[in-house]
Amino acid sequence: MVCSVVTVSGTPGSGKTEIAKKLAAWLKERECDKYQYFSPDEFRKEQMLSRRMDTGIRGPEEMSVERQNRYADDHMTYLMKTGRVVLDGIYSAVFCYIHNIDGFHVYLDAPPELRSRRLRERDKKPHSVEDVLQQEETESNAGKRMYSIDYRFPALYDAILDTGRLPPEKTLKTLLSGMRIRCGTPSRRAVEVY
Repeated sequence: MVCSVVTVSGTPGSGKTEIAKKLAAWLKERECDKYQYFSPDEFRKEQMLSRRMDTGIRGPEEMSVERQNRYADDHMTYLMKTGRVVLDGIYSAVFCYIHNIDGFHVYLDAPPELRSRRLRERDKKPHSVEDVLQQEETESNAGKRMYSIDYRFPALYDAILDTGRLPPEKTLKTLLSGMRIRCGTPSRRAVEVY
């Protein structure tokens, strides 16, 4: 079983990063040591930190958000074309769709209350259910403006999982089963687990 590109997308607080990192580690260990994990958000943070250290630039003179996004998008596109990558990001499946790159595409969701709690624990700051739903809508609208497609569109995905019903280990096991079925077959049927 080898899917050269695996994307993990989903709503804020759905567990994308945890699952994507576990999946990348599993694939690297058992399938091919060339697999790597990539997160556009982490890439942007690293690039900004690197730029600050190299130039000492801080504040509004820093790289614009649009330029940061374009730079991360270009790097993600390069990785998708070279393969053996697990992409962790809201728009990662959209990118594959836009660039006509096949792979295994996962969408994660969870009840808003759970997502709110996860984000509070992760960020160590308040995240109300309303905040989480507003963030989801903001991300969706931004994607529609940038890419003319909503990242929540089910036809983009091979597997749609509710991480509120599945613990991380079961989510990973379910995804690996789906990958075994999907990789090497031309059909694109979404598997929903709710």
